[in-house]
Amino acid sequence: LVNNVGVLTDIGIFMNNKPEDIHKLCTVNLMPATMLSRLLLPKMLARGKRCGMIFLSSSSTMFRLKNSANYCASKLFNQFIANSL
Repeated sequence: LVNNVGVLTDIGIFMNNKPEDIHKLCTVNLMPATMLSRLLLPKMLARGKRCGMIFLSSSSTMFRLKNSANYCASKLFNQFIANSL
């Protein structure tokens, strides 16, 4: 399973971001990788064969992008869930 999805909608000062843009970013950047991993991991393990999951992220997990707090946080979420699995 390769999780590779992302959208950058929050350019600008955090407090000026529109709630609907924050919601869109979270829906696109967090939910697919989380839900697909949850759905497919039991099936992958049940096959009894070698399998793996890859979470493609962003350098924003290491280097802060100015005026992109929501995006950076969403990519850190993906890094943490990948590491915990």
